[in-house]
Amino acid sequence: DKMGPLIYMKEAKEKITSSYKQSFDAGFIDEYFDIQDNYDEECDTSILDADGNALLMNKIGTFQAKIVAKDSSDNESEYPFFLELIDDVAPVIETTQSELTIPSDKIMTTDRLLNLFTCEDEIDGRITPMVEVNTYTNSYDKPGEYEFTISATDKSGNKATSTIKIFVV
Repeated sequence: DKMGPLIYMKEAKEKITSSYKQSFDAGFIDEYFDIQDNYDEECDTSILDADGNALLMNKIGTFQAKIVAKDSSDNESEYPFFLELIDDVAPVIETTQSELTIPSDKIMTTDRLLNLFTCEDEIDGRITPMVEVNTYTNSYDKPGEYEFTISATDKSGNKATSTIKIFVV
């Protein structure tokens, strides 16, 4: 056998758009490509960058990539394509506390409440949180249950929210 596998894109596309978190495994290959060999039913396959290296999974943008298929006779074929990796993952918000109890004769400022949160995004790094809901500040001296909700939105528009319940006693 001296003929390499034939590789076809299942749907003619200018580029394949996928999450940067996508695993470029057999499932990905089966979704977008047909691979046929004149001798073997299965071929070894991999998705590489244009230079033949592993794809960098922490970058977004459009890159030239290629699928490489090798049969049992070591015949190899390549199919180049453009791969657009997008950020579709929301930032992660962590807080040191989910509930706070504050005496009615004390006040916790909005800045101090914001400092209870950290917002990180794998692509954009640290993100500044925005206050979404603050039922506490105008009622800090009235016993009751209040909410302080923040959001974090990355440059791709992915948004996460987190809430702290505040009990004024």
